[in-house]
Amino acid sequence: MQVRPTDDHHDYTQDIDHPLYRVRFWERAQPPWVGADVPEELRGWVPTTWTLSAVDVPEVLEWAAAEARERKYEVHVCSPYEDCGWTWIRLFGTSPHATYFDDGQVFEAVFPDHDQ
Repeated sequence: MQVRPTDDHHDYTQDIDHPLYRVRFWERAQPPWVGADVPEELRGWVPTTWTLSAVDVPEVLEWAAAEARERKYEVHVCSPYEDCGWTWIRLFGTSPHATYFDDGQVFEAVFPDHDQ
């Protein structure tokens, strides 16, 4: 973690009283989407996505962890973007499609363990 003092007089922020959150749970594809003979580790990932509102970050994280039931998951917040557009910013988790590079080698995404 890197921490540094910041002069917020030069930051351009927009406070949103009631942001939207997105929670995406990931599971391996199951029949009929893939053949029953396809090994689990070779099956693609299928998301189930929920949008949460009228809630704050701690409640979103708590809900997502409780609902995950051993599934991998991501939590995003909706934020204003250039030219009055909107974008989703990841707050927690990693897509199972993500790969990381370490000394030229690619390995699967790591999902942090945390107290639930």
